Amino acid sequence: MKIPTPFPVLHIPRTVDTTTIDSHGNHPIIDGAPVVRWVRGYHQAGRLGSSSEVISPEFLDRIETSLNMDVPDPQDYHASDGVIIGGAVDDTGNYEGGTQYWVNGDPTNDFKGPFTKLYAWTGGIVKLRRIT
Repeated sequence: MKIPTPFPVLHIPRTVDTTTIDSHGNHPIIDGAPVVRWVRGYHQAGRLGSSSEVISPEFLDRIETSLNMDVPDPQDYHASDGVIIGGAVDDTGNYEGGTQYWVNGDPTNDFKGPFTKLYAWTGGIVKLRRIT
């Protein structure tokens, strides 16, 4: 049995280039080629929603939104990768529209129990984060 994956997302893998250093002394982050992936769905994290206003002297009107995205293979995603959701794939296979989020931490398989290999076919959860 295969669980349907009806929703397209655009995944932008990111890697750290450890061979060079930028003018600030940091290793630069390199965006990889975008890949259209299909997911089972996404929803706001938490029982009461996930958007919250962050109050600080620097950002008085900042909103943080967290989503959980249900995917067939969480190992395709890594911390700080970009994911654009809410868009559509056109007739030529290009992804159009949507809102960008960032992968927040490493993806997990949230099915706990004594039979983790049995649950592996169900995939896992990718936690997404956006600050506006």
